[in-house]
This record gives sequence, C-alpha cells and structure tokens, in this order.
Amino acid sequence: VVDKLVQEFIRVKDVAQREPMLVALLKRQFTSETIIFCEKKSEAHRLQIVLGLLGLHCAELHGDLNQTQRLQALDRFAKKE
Repeated sequence: VVDKLVQEFIRVKDVAQREPMLVALLKRQFTSETIIFCEKKSEAHRLQIVLGLLGLHCAELHGDLNQTQRLQALDRFAKKE
C-alpha cells in the first residue's frame, strides 16, 4: 500500500443521486488523480462521456479495450494527464 494513498467509500442509497453526487465530489473535493470503480463496462463508458462533457479529464479502463488502449489509459493516469 502506498503511504500517500487515500481511500474513501461513499454509499449513496438513491440511485438517481449517485452520478450528480459523484460529479460534485470530483469537482469540489477529489480534484487530482482519482479512480472510480463501476459495476458494468457500460457504466464506465457512460461516466467517461459525462465527465468528459463536463470538462473533467478521464479515461475508461475495462476488458473490452485492447491492450494498447489499456496501457495508454494507465500511462495518461501516471502522467497526471
């Protein structure tokens, strides 16, 4: 475990409020490197589109991407892009 790693778990019961709450947290509190886990690939893809439209730099990472795309996403994260 990295010494600088901070983990936070936030449970939102109302499904309709999850995405707006996540966006608010990303814009206000978690403004640097953040990893978000989704249950489904489709959710990760949708979230990548929504966050991109809101001006937040992000990438999706899942099994439907080829190895090159996955490595590029990880590399951009490591470079804080």
